[in-house]
Amino acid sequence: MYAVQFGGVDMPPPKVNGGVVETYEEIWSANTGRNAAGSMVGTRVATKAKIKFSWNALSWWDAAKIKQAVCGKGFTTCTYPSVDGSSHTITGYFSALNVSQYSWQDGKRWATAMSVNFIEK
Repeated sequence: MYAVQFGGVDMPPPKVNGGVVETYEEIWSANTGRNAAGSMVGTRVATKAKIKFSWNALSWWDAAKIKQAVCGKGFTTCTYPSVDGSSHTITGYFSALNVSQYSWQDGKRWATAMSVNFIEK
């Protein structure tokens, strides 16, 4: 498996099932819509990716590494393993970072789950 990188920094491996989810959205021209006959009109101008990353239990070290790479960055790069079997790098931005946590296990506090979307510019 290819490594996940945010802004060129290696991230902890996402969870095994559903850790990297690719969604591709068609972007249409501003004049897109339905005409008087109800037919769709417009021009497709691009296809853009939205990549959802999810992690299960993480140490606070790894959780902090992800948070530092995601929060307050504006446009940055993301490298991820794509469905076609290769590593892709795209430029874009992160959505809100979601963190679930519980208090103590084995004397340590853990992040039980994290997720974030990366949206192509």
